[in-house]
Amino acid sequence: MLTGTRPESWTPIDSLGWLKVMALDLGGNFWMELARLDLAALLDSEQLTEFFPPYPGEAAHELPDISQLYEGLEISAAMSAPQDIGKPRGLGSNNWVISGALSKSGKPLLANDPHLALTTPSLWYLAHLKIGDEDIIGATMPGLPFIVLGRNNRMAWGFTNVNPDVQDLYIEKLVGDGSRYLTPSGPQSFITRDEVILVKDADPVSIIVRETRHGPVISDARSDLAERLPKDAVIALAWTALDENDTTASMGLDLTQAQDFPDFLNALQYYIAPMQNIVYADVDGHIGYFAPGRVPVRLPENRTQGLLPAPGWLADYDWQGTLPYSELPKKYDPEDGVIATANEKITPPDYPHYLTSEWAMPYRGDRIRALIAETGPHDLDSMSRIQMDIRSSLAADLLPLMLDHATGATHRDLLDALGQWNLEMAADRPEPLIFTAWHRALVKQIIADELGSRFPRYWSPKAGFLRAVLGDAPDDAANGARWCDDVGTTALESCAETVTMALDEALKDLAQRLDRPIKSWRDWRWGDLHQVVQDHRPFSQVPFLAPFFEKRAPAGGGTDTVNVAGPRFAADDPFTYGHGASYRVVYDLSDLERSRYIIPTGQSGIVFSKHYHDMMPLWLKGQSISIASNPRADAIAATLILVPRSPKPPKS
Repeated sequence: MLTGTRPESWTPIDSLGWLKVMALDLGGNFWMELARLDLAALLDSEQLTEFFPPYPGEAAHELPDISQLYEGLEISAAMSAPQDIGKPRGLGSNNWVISGALSKSGKPLLANDPHLALTTPSLWYLAHLKIGDEDIIGATMPGLPFIVLGRNNRMAWGFTNVNPDVQDLYIEKLVGDGSRYLTPSGPQSFITRDEVILVKDADPVSIIVRETRHGPVISDARSDLAERLPKDAVIALAWTALDENDTTASMGLDLTQAQDFPDFLNALQYYIAPMQNIVYADVDGHIGYFAPGRVPVRLPENRTQGLLPAPGWLADYDWQGTLPYSELPKKYDPEDGVIATANEKITPPDYPHYLTSEWAMPYRGDRIRALIAETGPHDLDSMSRIQMDIRSSLAADLLPLMLDHATGATHRDLLDALGQWNLEMAADRPEPLIFTAWHRALVKQIIADELGSRFPRYWSPKAGFLRAVLGDAPDDAANGARWCDDVGTTALESCAETVTMALDEALKDLAQRLDRPIKSWRDWRWGDLHQVVQDHRPFSQVPFLAPFFEKRAPAGGGTDTVNVAGPRFAADDPFTYGHGASYRVVYDLSDLERSRYIIPTGQSGIVFSKHYHDMMPLWLKGQSISIASNPRADAIAATLILVPRSPKPPKS
């Protein structure tokens, strides 16, 4: 049993700043606050709520009147967000665990495939650490002293992102000459520090970093954001990952040595950010789940509820501490023997605390739970098949509505084929390509007229929004269907007309991209345009070097399939994707040696090595490798011994 508390003198490992970077990538809620503020210049509060709809089954939060929120500051129509506001974030991850009652072996199985940016070299590095008699095997990152996602001799664990609302922006009023800002107790001076940035082949750059009581002033670092603010205001970021006593880095060492569920929970008490859904299984047959991390508590009087930047000078908008560790979401040996998460809402209706209103749509989570129920009893093969599932629940949701509205469309044979499609986003079929192009064009047809020049940064699948628009009574101007009307014309366009125009636009676009006539649509293939792109940093940015370093391949899957492979609607090459399963693993608690692992590229970062991308063909096919605790001597291809260099003696 792991017990005890951290000594007062303990500090996090300074070299693990990557945790902050990953936390920012996985929890960029403040971008959504800026997005609402950006669009408030064009849309009223009702339209904003429709554009960013609540999670299915939840009531929408009522947004305050922005013209009254900031008391004297000219922030509304003059404010617009930076151009990268629409950058995709938090595109998804899956994990699930089943008890022995649902497996062929009678012991648990645990699967995990975190979806992150796909790069060459891979983000993850497969490793086996030996600590005494303990074997710890799984995925780590170069330079880390522990396994992040893996198993030891008794238990296994896997992560997905909760995406809680742990960031709030605060608009701070400047006082006097700008060296102070307004607080509930009066003017207060900024906390400042000098930072020096070393620049290769150039003089160092010195900057002054300012902080308010809420956090760092991010508008100082973003001139494009500062230019959109009144002269007497700045924006500060409050974020749990910026807490001075962040002990997240230490959690990894304790977690890898845990032996049972109490140990597991004890290790996670040091975890701060990014908040994760962590599933658990052990060799004794127990399964569990915990979502560790710090989540701020907001007052009921806080009218923004984290959805808009808050006025920093009013006490009602200050955080009131964080949720107690004992009240974070948790499960242990549930009766149905299944725990699955895929970034969707994880809390039951009676959960008393607010985590976020921006959960992912439940498409992947519902599909995973359905496959577990329909295809058991399970083994390693069935778990791997679920990870590779490419049936589109999003298409199942939207396509019938699109077909219902396409009453005036030609190409009836094409529409009939879509109606009979099995909804699998297979690389060798035309239907996924046509559906995705139609979906993309439909988003443009519906929202581009309202958003004008802002449209490209919000060009994304927007499934919940589309479902509400197309699912309403046709052409009822009192509901969401009014979005179908083009505000730039004097005519009143119907949803049927808009959907039909989008189909025509999509087919013309595909014919041009493929350089084939529309009448040959049966010969089109999803894999012709839908390719995984594993960027190399930095050589993907150098045109003549990119082909040698980055890796591309046709692939199946799509937006919100279990095997996530969502296209990038606003990109110049919109059908490619760069976010996907950065690591796939299935742990077998009946014999952990049989567990299966794979990463998208290879173990080497050297482009001339045969191990630079030798795992990519396996990854594309859903195949994997095993990692033995005691490999045979003839299985060891090479040994690398790292010897620390003796420090240089001080100069006399």
